[in-house]
Amino acid sequence: MDAVPEGQHYRDEIFGALASNGIAVHHLVLDPEETILRERIAQREEIAGDPEHSARIRQWCLEHLPRYRAARRWLARDARLVDTAGLTPRGTAERLAQLVRDGSARCPIVQTTDPTGDTVASAVLFFDEQDRVLLVDPVYKPDWEFPGGVVERGEAPTDAALRETAEELGLRLDPAALRLLAVDWEPRTGPRRGGLRLVYDGGLLDAAARQRLLLPQDELRGWRFVSLEEAAGLLPPGRYRRLAAALDARRSGELRYLEAGRRAALGLARAADAA
Repeated sequence: MDAVPEGQHYRDEIFGALASNGIAVHHLVLDPEETILRERIAQREEIAGDPEHSARIRQWCLEHLPRYRAARRWLARDARLVDTAGLTPRGTAERLAQLVRDGSARCPIVQTTDPTGDTVASAVLFFDEQDRVLLVDPVYKPDWEFPGGVVERGEAPTDAALRETAEELGLRLDPAALRLLAVDWEPRTGPRRGGLRLVYDGGLLDAAARQRLLLPQDELRGWRFVSLEEAAGLLPPGRYRRLAAALDARRSGELRYLEAGRRAALGLARAADAA
């Protein structure tokens, strides 16, 4: 899969934070033709008494047009583009208000019901023939993730792993095929919730199974297999440490208990050492 385009990380971080707090997101982009944009840049009002600063602003705008052209490729898939070439400022505002009212520009971002409490979450690791691990690209956060999600009230973690795998990837797994690799306590960091994170081994995902992958467009943008080294550039530090520990547990056959992605001794072992 291709790398995330420039600017899309910011979109994911901002929109995900809004959606996690129950705020509806409508994504609209004012999109006149480039010739119109260049005319408007050239006709910008001068800043009184500072023609040099006005010229620098116009030059900055012109220099950033190529970056907008590049970003427009993913914006066209994600946002409602509004051609304002023939609209007055009032007409533009009325058009945007109408799109918000009818909901046609609303982003169907997955929202959590409790953005404040700590959670238990289950993730499943899948591997290809080169022993690379599968990561998915959520639309609601800037970093990549493991397939999986939050355990619902009254639900067993293994059941959550099976449900999330079916919902996110379209895969129906045999519960007996899952093996628990690691349990990680994740601390709360800023607005991000903490809690227990369980990581399961889902085994090999061969070419035939990869052809059957079905990702929900309102939740996941794409997937890719990566080495541990490649994962370092896609995962936040704590999640990367969790992955490294889970892969080590997979090789050794021993369950890992972690805190913030780092291996931690169990209480009984600590007491024995103290004795």
